[in-house]
Amino acid sequence: MTSPPIRTWLSLKNLSLFEIISQCTLQNPDINKRPFHHLCTLMRKMGAQSLWIDEFNPQFDSEIAYEINHLESVLNDLSKITAYKLYFVQEQVSEKNINDLSKLTFLSYSSIINYVSSNISNSYLLFSFVTIPKKYNLYEGKAIPLTNYYFHTIKAYCFTFRNNKGNKVKFTITCAPFFQKNEITSFCIQTALATLLNQANNNNALILPVQINEIAGLSKDQCLLGGMDIENTKQVIKKSGFFTREFDFHIEDTDKLFKNLKRKYDLNPSGIMYPWMESGFPGFVVFETKSGVLHAVPLTWIFT
Repeated sequence: MTSPPIRTWLSLKNLSLFEIISQCTLQNPDINKRPFHHLCTLMRKMGAQSLWIDEFNPQFDSEIAYEINHLESVLNDLSKITAYKLYFVQEQVSEKNINDLSKLTFLSYSSIINYVSSNISNSYLLFSFVTIPKKYNLYEGKAIPLTNYYFHTIKAYCFTFRNNKGNKVKFTITCAPFFQKNEITSFCIQTALATLLNQANNNNALILPVQINEIAGLSKDQCLLGGMDIENTKQVIKKSGFFTREFDFHIEDTDKLFKNLKRKYDLNPSGIMYPWMESGFPGFVVFETKSGVLHAVPLTWIFT
């Protein structure tokens, strides 16, 4: 793992983001780097022209520090841990031509964590905040909204960017956050709940997936086993001051229902299910694969 260039503006004009991904993550073929790849691909489409990579600073980055402290507490044989912050901006900038940080248009802010222990290693996006996607035309200098993409829930998140001269600027990204599981104590249900509770939360404190276990009152051993079942999930939601409404589908009944509605009323599945969620309340879908594996996906945005 070669360290990426840090604390300097990188022009994306001739920069390989595949190389950046390689430098910011461990070289392990079993690691799921797809979310990081999706982030970089989206930044290209949205017209990002510059990237700033910074190292984790415990003085300012309390959420990252919390995650690292948590990993150190559950992995007794942890031998290496690194964390990077990535800021993509729309402008073509360098140390020579950027005098006013407030002129920057921040398209995303993300953090990636790498850890190595004796029997497991991983790289994952602790969080990623991406502004409402638009297709940017560099030649015309304008962005075109994606008309088939709209948010189910959305919220403004405030952050602070600091350069190597000690200058700083506050910026806001309006979005729904993404969290990737760390494969140790956070899995898909924790990441889904973290997304939804942050969307519904009115204070500025960011809730991490590992903190979902704490809200549920799980022990260290329970966390290492995955920890969350449907009852734990409902308890977390209730303890956070919210209520739930459940829609339970079984594959045989659902398949029959959808086929009948399609035949009689020409309604497709998305046209049936989405009106139940159109209020804007945060929600998520839990589904089981044929192999018996459960997955949870938050409903934050919709493609039509």
